[in-house]
Amino acid sequence: MAIGVYAAIASILLEPLASLPGEKPTPCIVDLSGETSTGKTTWLKFLGSVWGRPDDTDGNLASWSTTQAGIERLAGFLYSVPLLLDESKRASEKMVPQVTYMLCNGQGKVRGATH
Repeated sequence: MAIGVYAAIASILLEPLASLPGEKPTPCIVDLSGETSTGKTTWLKFLGSVWGRPDDTDGNLASWSTTQAGIERLAGFLYSVPLLLDESKRASEKMVPQVTYMLCNGQGKVRGATH
């Protein structure tokens, strides 16, 4: 529990504490995996409550059963607030590494339209 809380708090401090002006901070990614019904979703909701309402409809908790573009837009909207993704078994086999790579680099695909 403590590592997750520290990561949730640290996420908002990464940019102000970056060593050089204009330097993009390296994101912090924490992965929790395990058997079904062991409290992982409850843990995510607890971590989400550090910065607001941990709701899967209008909060910072989302499911992997969405598109990569959807996750990218949500991450951009949340900015430094932790993005919590639940139920990775619902994602396609290629999606998890692609999204992780995208989030680590802080940049997704360049798109011409938002609608």
